[in-house]
Amino acid sequence: VQYLLYEQGRFDDMASELAATVPGLVVVPVEILDPAAAPEAFDAVSGFSVLERPVRVDPESDASLGFSGGTTGTPKGIVRSHRTMVTNALYTVIDWEWPAENRVLVTTPMSHASGAMALPTLLQGGSMVMLDKFSPQAFVDAVAEHRITSTFLVPTMIYRILDLPQAQLDRLSSLETVVYGASLMDPSRMQEALTRIGPVFLQLYGQSEAPNLISVLRKEDHDPSVPGRLASAGRATSCADVTIRDDDDREVPLGEVGEVCVTGPIVMTGYWQNPELT
Repeated sequence: VQYLLYEQGRFDDMASELAATVPGLVVVPVEILDPAAAPEAFDAVSGFSVLERPVRVDPESDASLGFSGGTTGTPKGIVRSHRTMVTNALYTVIDWEWPAENRVLVTTPMSHASGAMALPTLLQGGSMVMLDKFSPQAFVDAVAEHRITSTFLVPTMIYRILDLPQAQLDRLSSLETVVYGASLMDPSRMQEALTRIGPVFLQLYGQSEAPNLISVLRKEDHDPSVPGRLASAGRATSCADVTIRDDDDREVPLGEVGEVCVTGPIVMTGYWQNPELT
């Protein structure tokens, strides 16, 4: 049996379209996971326990299919194996600096970076609070209300938060780790963030083909006194072999411009049904 769980009210039309094309698909709107409202769907989902159904999985078999446009503009299906997903979870715990009591505020789509943070959070016994729609004030209010200790933001979100009065930023005192990435960060705005919010920032560099773990600029490395440091993407992670190569696939000398190339268990299996592009 195949199940589709979706957010009722937001994706109803898409769910109906999928149900019409996939025979036997059990569609479960998450808003009505209530025994009285949908007893058949509720019984089907609530009766499942992974502990009662141990399944041996081939580490190289497909586990995840995500989509990203990357540099081509046209979305590509990115196939990730069980080995890649488990590696991602374990090394996210190892290479990032998580609070001892991890309460994560989710501000960005779970289909990308935030989704890859879910398993590492749960493996540490942490919890996640979902912010339905981002605004600077909603972010501050949620952090203060739930005593959030970590979150993930893209640079434009940080800029908008910094536009708030200092009295609002002072309400973010529970934050211990703010992971950011997905686009370039203006070093001057990061220096402002370090001054007004605190030394809690950790930068990730990754892509959907090697999720979240190509390199990391740790909190202690956010040192404004080192020229160019706040413009750095940090050091390669423990699970990524990173080199800079020229058009002939030769590693370039230190300081030369080239293409970032990554190998290791964090890298995708390939693009879905597109071996040439892979």
